[in-house]
Amino acid sequence: MKEGKRAPGVPLFVRIAAGYGLVLLVMLGIAAVTLTRMRESAAVSDHLSREDAPALQVVDDLKVQILNEQIASTRFEASTDIVPRGREDLLQPYFRAHDDIFGDLAALSKLEGSDGSDELTATLTQLRSAIQVVEAEAAREIATIRSGGLVGEDSAAELARVDAVRAMAAGLGDQLSLQIRLSAADAQKSASDSTQLVIVDSVLGLAAHAVGRTPITFRKEMASFLPLVECDPEQLKQVLLNVTINAIQAMQPNGGQINIKAQERQQYVYIEIEDQGCGVLPEYLDKIFDPFFTTKDDGTGLGLSVAYQILQQHDGMLTAARNSEQGMTFCVALPVKRTSIL
Repeated sequence: MKEGKRAPGVPLFVRIAAGYGLVLLVMLGIAAVTLTRMRESAAVSDHLSREDAPALQVVDDLKVQILNEQIASTRFEASTDIVPRGREDLLQPYFRAHDDIFGDLAALSKLEGSDGSDELTATLTQLRSAIQVVEAEAAREIATIRSGGLVGEDSAAELARVDAVRAMAAGLGDQLSLQIRLSAADAQKSASDSTQLVIVDSVLGLAAHAVGRTPITFRKEMASFLPLVECDPEQLKQVLLNVTINAIQAMQPNGGQINIKAQERQQYVYIEIEDQGCGVLPEYLDKIFDPFFTTKDDGTGLGLSVAYQILQQHDGMLTAARNSEQGMTFCVALPVKRTSIL
């Protein structure tokens, strides 16, 4: 019977909200921090545009098609309230988006395997896996509806889970855009410019766009020369960007000053990021680097954890301390590279 195809007690508007409201909210949240830092950042590259990194347009289209596919599948699922096997015309946008998604993935696969693309390859692999999970589950749901079968009482929960994976795919798309932009910016610079000083400037250029309207200023105290460290430049950028974004979020909406200090001591390079934010309660200090631990309502609990793991893999350290007056100081420590000194 018709009633057997629906989760009892779940109104239509709730199912629709579970269908695409989650993705919209997550993508808006991502846009507030990640997309803004991808706008023609002069600190990263003087005039970096899509002509310099055409893959950026492919990523943008991929994210749009993920959302289009999700909206189309949700509308089709909701149409079973009127047509038992769903309205077939509502599936046409779904299939178009489906084809475009895999076309974009094929185009992006050209980024894999080239020199210095380890980070891009890893992100692409995660993105491809997330999309495959979504496509398999969505195809199963659509086939069940079209055959007149029962979706099951846990349909709403399954749809919400699929949409959560879609939201994760959108977030991976943003991460991929950032990596493409940083790689393109590095390609525009000479090899002699690839130092920790340039990396810090690049990160601050990106982070400055994540500030939005919050009155936050940055102050640098950098040694004139810093030795190379035992860490891939792309991964060091990711570490510093994660920590800096965390500092910005801690200072919103009141603002203040973020101090960045860098120096060498005893064969280690230390980069300190000091904020004037809300700080961390003492009982949470030993948990802030744990995966998925967060004190933010909309946080993922992954930014600091990823930074911590990257540094551990390079024999480095990430520590956090409460400031005497206000905020936190995070310290990135990496061993000096043994073979090359600037």
